[in-house]
Amino acid sequence: AFFLKVSVVAVNGTVLPPSLLHEPTILYEPGVGHHEDHESGSLAGSGVRKDVNTLTTAETDNLRRALRGVKEDHGHNGFQAIAA
Repeated sequence: AFFLKVSVVAVNGTVLPPSLLHEPTILYEPGVGHHEDHESGSLAGSGVRKDVNTLTTAETDNLRRALRGVKEDHGHNGFQAIAA
């Protein structure tokens, strides 16, 4: 078992109150060739920020799809409206 302790501190030392943070989500992707004895449930939510150079192929594909979706958002508050 494990637990996460999350703390967000600004450069000036101001601490963001924990009540403003969403509960963290753990996303796990087994390595190539790994076999699980059981199915895991659906995981959704925010992941852990990673260095883009260390992403797996699936993570890279997911990031590309997400960024493409953001760029294609022509809604009132979408990327195209903000970038204009």
